[in-house]
Amino acid sequence: MTAKKTRTPIVTLIVSVLVVAAAWGVYTFRGDLTDAYRSWRRGPIPEAISRTEFERPAPVDSSAEEPDQNETDELTTDTEPTQTVDKTDSDEPDDAGDEDRTEPESEPETPEEIVEPEETPTTRPGSINLRVPFMVQAPTANWDTLHGEACEEASAIMLAAYYADETEITVDEAESRIMDAVAWQDLTFGYHLDTTSEETARMIREHFGLAAAEAVPIGSLNDILDVVATGHPVIIPAYGKALGNPNFRNGGPLYHMLLIKGYDGDRIITNDPGTRRGADYVYDADVLWDAIHDWNGDDVPHGEKVMIVVGR
Repeated sequence: MTAKKTRTPIVTLIVSVLVVAAAWGVYTFRGDLTDAYRSWRRGPIPEAISRTEFERPAPVDSSAEEPDQNETDELTTDTEPTQTVDKTDSDEPDDAGDEDRTEPESEPETPEEIVEPEETPTTRPGSINLRVPFMVQAPTANWDTLHGEACEEASAIMLAAYYADETEITVDEAESRIMDAVAWQDLTFGYHLDTTSEETARMIREHFGLAAAEAVPIGSLNDILDVVATGHPVIIPAYGKALGNPNFRNGGPLYHMLLIKGYDGDRIITNDPGTRRGADYVYDADVLWDAIHDWNGDDVPHGEKVMIVVGR
């Protein structure tokens, strides 16, 4: 009885230690566990491809060989010679029937029917994922007012990095580029908070050097996907609270910008700078489309649907 009573507290102590250790591990690695769970729920996404890989021409099929010259010559020589008829062998004299011969009346020419070429419908692949380096809008985890509103700058930086063929944006680089973009806006616009799509496109043109950047009104999500399918990432403005991103604080910002880099059926692949878990973040197509609205003051839910793109 004594030995049994002694073992019971030891077992209880071991179990308690294991429970505490497990709870400590879950708390310490809660972010990684959450990411793993959400990745599992999200499912696999298409492998990312870089801009240079996307623009690389397809390999030429060399299996189709040109015909052998000897074979061509044989085909030519095997044909039977055309026979000519000697006019001296004919029973009819050369001038026979000249007086009675009448030329047949030629039928009036009818104009040829003009056939309009059929339009080939544009098709896009069922899925694509462009390799755009990710950064969060608060690179040092300082979510002050400036960084809490730096989604426009962060989205523009990621877009410019894609066209510069960058594979990574370090924390120091991200922070420095945000501050440079903020300084440019303050000098150009007199402010840097809540810039419209047109103002952000101007920043991309003049500050980041992508002269083809423009803000374009859109009528459906297909307008965006067609552009992404050609290898051009797209920045969209959004009513942040309609996105339903669980990583956002207080249900999400009133106004937000993020970058669309791919799609897989009805799943839209984004780099969302509003959360450190925003790399390859997948939104449902209907949810994302309903959330797209440009800045128009305090009535963002009724703002224009527009996208920012570099070339189309």
